Amino acid sequence: MRREIKIGLLILVILINVFFAYRPHFDNPYPILGDEYVHISLANYILEGNLPFTNPYFYTQFPHLNLESGFHFFLALIFSIIPGEPILYYKYFVILFIIVNSLLVFYLAKLYTKNHYVALLSTLFFGLIRTTSDFLAHNHFIPLTTGVTLLLLGLIFLYKIENTNNKIYIWSLLLTLILMAWFYPPTLTFFLSGLILYLLLNPKKFSDNLKISEKKFKIYLIAISLILLISGINLAFVLNRLNLIIFDASWTPIKATLSPIFFFGIIPSFLAILGIISLINKKENHIMVYLMITSLIQIYLYYVFEFTVLVPFHRLFFFYLIGMSL
Repeated sequence: MRREIKIGLLILVILINVFFAYRPHFDNPYPILGDEYVHISLANYILEGNLPFTNPYFYTQFPHLNLESGFHFFLALIFSIIPGEPILYYKYFVILFIIVNSLLVFYLAKLYTKNHYVALLSTLFFGLIRTTSDFLAHNHFIPLTTGVTLLLLGLIFLYKIENTNNKIYIWSLLLTLILMAWFYPPTLTFFLSGLILYLLLNPKKFSDNLKISEKKFKIYLIAISLILLISGINLAFVLNRLNLIIFDASWTPIKATLSPIFFFGIIPSFLAILGIISLINKKENHIMVYLMITSLIQIYLYYVFEFTVLVPFHRLFFFYLIGMSL
């Protein structure tokens, strides 16, 4: 296929994604989600010097635990650069980030498959993840949006680490993990859960790079994982915030209405199953497969016991759908 045609098809797919993401704003010039107004207010608070964080919608000032402060500092920086009222141009961030995230999905799929058509379809299916009354996807600009950006960057840098000897990608991945924690912590916990499982079952490449035995690599990995887990649980107890680790049904007002098979539809789900089978047949171990496994375990954990661990159910489901797209 000629290069111009390939580029034209990619532009067409991205324009389709932009259309579906921006569609709710065709007749509404303002943010359409209450959370978006909260994020705008917190960013304005930063510009006004109101730190530490407080809740802008309460008359009485008291400390507000802000686990997404990186997102609000990012907004504050943009608001300080762009003139005008943020509430009037906030909707355009939806367009910007659906383009960025679509390009990242395309690039990641191209890295995995070396196939332009597969990458195009992955990008299209990613853009067709629809927002519903109880499920947030591409139609809003919220911390989850930047969380998806960082998740895709983390996967790209991990691939580069596995397939090149350039240490810049190791530092890039570490920086991405820090930004995940600062912008949207569920992205970090989701990524690390899949990464740890992936490394435990596929230690050879990484142990060889570190010039240690596979057994030692697994011991170090398990020890670091336990330290991180115990530290996180202790911090939650100290802050009296166990609800930041275990997310019960109160985080999911409409219970179990999202189907891992039927949300995308029968045909796309069938294609995703074929994709997974092809990876198994080729014996290709991509981290995305392990992220899909951890997602499905937690999704069905919620269906049975009505709680998830480390990632709220709806955010977990969104990450799962990204894996389905790829």
